[in-house]
Amino acid sequence: SRWASSTMHTVSATGSMALPAKSRLTGYVAQSAMTSDVDLLPWTINPAIAQPPLPRTSLDGDIDVTTVLLRFNSRPVRWLWLNANFRTYDLDNNTPPFQYDQKVSYDTTLANSPGESSHPYSFNRSTLELESSFTPFRNGAFKVGYVREAIDRTNRIYDTTEEDSWRLSYDWTSNAFVTVRAGLLRQERRGKGFHPEILAQYSEQPGMRHADISNRDRDVAQFVVTFLPVSALSLNVN
Repeated sequence: SRWASSTMHTVSATGSMALPAKSRLTGYVAQSAMTSDVDLLPWTINPAIAQPPLPRTSLDGDIDVTTVLLRFNSRPVRWLWLNANFRTYDLDNNTPPFQYDQKVSYDTTLANSPGESSHPYSFNRSTLELESSFTPFRNGAFKVGYVREAIDRTNRIYDTTEEDSWRLSYDWTSNAFVTVRAGLLRQERRGKGFHPEILAQYSEQPGMRHADISNRDRDVAQFVVTFLPVSALSLNVN
């Protein structure tokens, strides 16, 4: 089968306000409704296997999404930029669970699975970003940034994950023959509310973690120099 059809409707509003000290506050809010009434496919195309009954004929997909964005920008003095962003994305999955007592694996095997059901996935992601840029002299800019991302999930092995990121960088781009970009990034992600029983339910190893939500520490250093001896030639060192 091809990808299932779906429908999404969104109502949104945006507002902006000028503030003192060359500052501006911008806000955005949106409410979306996603639905899908696509027909469910049978368990298998193998005619040698009896089709387990389907609890309903269509998906009855129903998801509500609320999005909020607040952005603040300021340049109180010529050599200083300040930026702050706060975003939330709340996906509420109201699709009824798909309940079944039998299933077909790989179009070859009919297996009993009494009381099983699907697990509609929902999450709420909030992100805070703070950034400042300093240009004490003409050719270079120092940047300092911090990002915090927190995600609440349903039906995952972690209830929540929180990630903190610190950035420090320097850009020197005003020279006609050479540019320099250097940066350091430090990230720490930690999960809370671990459910090893979910791993056991799907016969996965109890020590297994999923890459998109597992605990991690990451350090990244980057240094890029670009030489422009003539307009038709550039040499890069990374």
